[in-house]
Amino acid sequence: MKSVLFLYSGSDNSKAEKLKDYLQGKLRKVADVRNITDILAEEQDFKKELSHSSCVVLTGSRHASSLIQNKRQETEDDFITFDGKVIHDEFTGNKELLDRLVIVFFTERTKNDWIPTGLDEKRIFNLQGEEIQRGNPSLDHLEDCIKGILTGKTRLTSSSTLIRSPTPKTHMVHEKQNEGSPWNRAMDEVHVERLIENYKDGGELCSEDPALLMLKKWPVSRKYYDNPEKLPGLEQLINRRLEILLESELNLKNRYESFQDEDDQAKKTLLHYTAELGFLHVTKTLVRKCPKLLAVKTEDQRKPVEKRAMLPVESAIEAEKDDVAAFLIRVMWHERVQSLFSWIIEDTTNPEPSLLSFIGVIENPKMKKTVVAVLDQMLIPHWPYLPKRQENYETGMEREAVEGVWNTISDDPLNYHFYYHILDGDEGGRPPMIVTSDGHKQTENKYFNWKSKSCLCAIAKSNNKEALQHPVVRMLIRTKWKSYGHLFLRLQAVLYVIFLLCLSYSLLHASTKVDPTHYSDVPDSLRGLCEVVTLLMVVFYICEEINQIRIEGRGYFTEWMTLFDWLGLLLILCIVPLRYMDHKAQWMVTSLAFLFNFLRIFKFSCVSRTTGLYTKTLAKIILHDVTRSMAVFIVIFFSFCGALTLSLCYSGSNENQELRGFGDVLMSGFRALSEQYPMAQNYSPFNWLSVLLMMAYMGTVTVILLNILIAQMSTTYTQAKKVARLEYDVDRILQLTRMERFPFLNLRVKYYKEGDWISEMKLAKELLEFSEDRSPWDSVEEKLNEIRDLMRKMVKQMRPGRE
Repeated sequence: MKSVLFLYSGSDNSKAEKLKDYLQGKLRKVADVRNITDILAEEQDFKKELSHSSCVVLTGSRHASSLIQNKRQETEDDFITFDGKVIHDEFTGNKELLDRLVIVFFTERTKNDWIPTGLDEKRIFNLQGEEIQRGNPSLDHLEDCIKGILTGKTRLTSSSTLIRSPTPKTHMVHEKQNEGSPWNRAMDEVHVERLIENYKDGGELCSEDPALLMLKKWPVSRKYYDNPEKLPGLEQLINRRLEILLESELNLKNRYESFQDEDDQAKKTLLHYTAELGFLHVTKTLVRKCPKLLAVKTEDQRKPVEKRAMLPVESAIEAEKDDVAAFLIRVMWHERVQSLFSWIIEDTTNPEPSLLSFIGVIENPKMKKTVVAVLDQMLIPHWPYLPKRQENYETGMEREAVEGVWNTISDDPLNYHFYYHILDGDEGGRPPMIVTSDGHKQTENKYFNWKSKSCLCAIAKSNNKEALQHPVVRMLIRTKWKSYGHLFLRLQAVLYVIFLLCLSYSLLHASTKVDPTHYSDVPDSLRGLCEVVTLLMVVFYICEEINQIRIEGRGYFTEWMTLFDWLGLLLILCIVPLRYMDHKAQWMVTSLAFLFNFLRIFKFSCVSRTTGLYTKTLAKIILHDVTRSMAVFIVIFFSFCGALTLSLCYSGSNENQELRGFGDVLMSGFRALSEQYPMAQNYSPFNWLSVLLMMAYMGTVTVILLNILIAQMSTTYTQAKKVARLEYDVDRILQLTRMERFPFLNLRVKYYKEGDWISEMKLAKELLEFSEDRSPWDSVEEKLNEIRDLMRKMVKQMRPGRE
């Protein structure tokens, strides 16, 4: 057998060994690749072996060039590992040996590197930054060159020595073009044929499969690892070539549907690698060509980290690849998707939580599309009198018959089945109630954690507008609100109105008395009763707020209304000691307590849609426009007031009776904004600069700032009305969550509903209500057409074949 001698210095040892192993694998049928260590082990003469080798591969580096040019040797443990003198002498002027030499550079080539005179530039290769792996065009070029030397045939395809990605054989591309293929398609086909050829030449090792090579090794190569912005281009390239590969002889009998990476502990499929990379286009190609990959799991992994078997969609969710995860969820059967987020009850004595936590997905801001896709799979269109579709059919005839019937149905189903069990479940996917063994009644699920927040609550706080507007979420809110939410909120509102009446009478009547601690007649007795009721209700409300803090944790303090709650309640408690101390500050505290407790009534604004939507619109105007305008006003206010105070010093304090100091100036400036009151009634005592400053301030504040604020409020009002419905729904969800977590009521269990059949009319009534883009005079048919268009878009995004 012919031999290839591989020579390298110690500085190139790591990469040179990898390249030697690679070449040995590629050339093992035609030649034996050896290095200096092999020669020393066999006690052979290096000079003799050099002259008798069929091909010599020399790694060119600064260290190796220095050793050769200076005719020095490199030794290790008294053994010569690189003999620069012999290499220099043998290749100088030896044309026969020079024709068998190939030089490989792992670093940038310089003018000082040793290149023997007469060496063909086509036999110098630059592998700087290249990965030693199959599919690398530069390595294919090097392999061709060595095989050409071994066989005595010239196999080089390029006259340039530094081209890293030589083009495929031009005549093969032209042949495919003549057959009708575009240039790009022809190039891709030739590249794929080359990958298949290399795969077969290498012994058809599983680890060197072309598809696995593209999805496992190409993306982690240095070219793309160091430049992630190039990955979208790589995805397009892989997608084109993988599509060709899946139509080739290598995929006979759908080989890739059961193909798994044997070198990986988890035995991943191609779809697992694609899901982890987030390659959406490649994922779509694999699902279209190999749909069974959707259901193939990896194997359990013990080392280095324990990991359970996972589906491709689970890998995508774990890797936070939102687009891929959303697509995979939509093309899977809804039963399988729902099972991922539902508890596992194989063992009734010890059920396990769900494989995936839907609450965890909702709370991940990177997975918004995935949340909507899961919600889509909770909405199942229904056409009556049709055979049931299956994921796997017993025979091809059965598949053809059932799928044929489904392909003839209309785009608009008669009704829909909405599933609520995942949205209403706890963090482990456990529903509040389960069906009894007889299959007719529902009983309370003892494993359900009622203290856990629901998925509805997580959606409300996730700022995912698409999820909030989803029909399944909207219909569940409507169901809960009509069942108990509206009733309980009205009761709470009535109770709070009674609290305010007692508070008002007790405080206002006390203000008419010289000594509020003295109770002498019937009105005083009634006041005493109201004060007792008020204090008892304050204690009750404080306990309720403490319970909310215990349940919600830090999330409780993100609500601005909680500030009013605590201020109002604590100020009422402060009145009692101040009153018995006969301190005048009691009336200031009483005033603030009265104000804050009345403002708290806005908590119950969503008791009706009208007040709820109006309050949300008003809050947005105050939050956005008033705060921004006040920030600008404060800057102008202090700058003008300070300048005016200093300018008044010129006129003398005795002449300016209206504005005697900085405090008077501040008060006048603020009254100019709030009351449209002039800063001074008479300008004659003031100097010209003071008059100019006052006129400029009045013009800026009363003309410019106020008119800008009015214009901003008009624009914000229009925008706020469009999102007020969303915020109203968020408010209702939060109210429902608080009710469900209230001890002893157990509302989440009592009113649990696994699902519901929803007609088009029911959907139209709920989803199109309060729509600003719809005319109030729309007919029933127009409403139905609008809801059909909305639902049709959802249905068509689901599993292919349902369109």
